[in-house]
Amino acid sequence: MRKKITQAEKIEFENFAKNHTIEEISKYFNISKKTARMRCFKWHCKYKKTEKKVKPEIIKAMKKYGENHTLHEIAHKFRLTYANTFTRCNRYNIKYLKQRPAYHVKKIAYESQNEKCQALGYSIPEYIGKFGMKQYKQQIINQ
Repeated sequence: MRKKITQAEKIEFENFAKNHTIEEISKYFNISKKTARMRCFKWHCKYKKTEKKVKPEIIKAMKKYGENHTLHEIAHKFRLTYANTFTRCNRYNIKYLKQRPAYHVKKIAYESQNEKCQALGYSIPEYIGKFGMKQYKQQIINQ
């Protein structure tokens, strides 16, 4: 048979739970973690969330690797989710690239090639359609 919980025990539980994790609550009141969690849910009391400890070596490696890589690449390298990587980078001040520099280079190259074709009176697809890809590479890209 279940033990009846008094109002005083409930208030003590709620006050203790504010600054402690579920594991600490369960040890203090000698109850299971599941019971502690269910009581917190039932009585609408807040408890301290547990944070996974990150090894300092991993943080150093992420800082070194992150200087030249995007968040997606860091997440892939360290086998983390994108959201977890974003949170860790912000928490530990890890700098990362917003976008790969190659994307900017390709955009600039495309714009210059487009200008060359426009000077001849064509758009890039029209020029390739009329003169072929081989001539486009020789005269427009390699100039």
